[in-house]
Amino acid sequence: ALRLKWCIESDWTSTMTLHQLNMSSRYNFADRPQLGAYFLAFRKTQASIDFVQEWLRLSEDPATLLGLAAQGLNGSEVDLQEDVPSFMTHQADQSVFSLLYKSWGFRPISLEAGHRGVTLDRW
Repeated sequence: ALRLKWCIESDWTSTMTLHQLNMSSRYNFADRPQLGAYFLAFRKTQASIDFVQEWLRLSEDPATLLGLAAQGLNGSEVDLQEDVPSFMTHQADQSVFSLLYKSWGFRPISLEAGHRGVTLDRW
């Protein structure tokens, strides 16, 4: 996974998702750069299969995937005041991926190293 060095996790992940994943007080995850999920390559091992299955399982839960926006699904009010003051927007599956990747102890690569291997014409 690519480390998005200027995108701090808590700025791009809803507090509800952090809470759902039991990571709201794990500052070593929430206050570190988010990991990009826009380009992924896996070696097929039991660990990578288990990781992707867990990512899918967690992403199938609306509260985890959508964060505070999931509160609006049943017609209730959404109180975005619960997110940190620097909160930008929730990144859904990328937020789940990033937190899960960190919690499994996998090591990311720098954005620069990733872009040496893959060049994107546009975002």
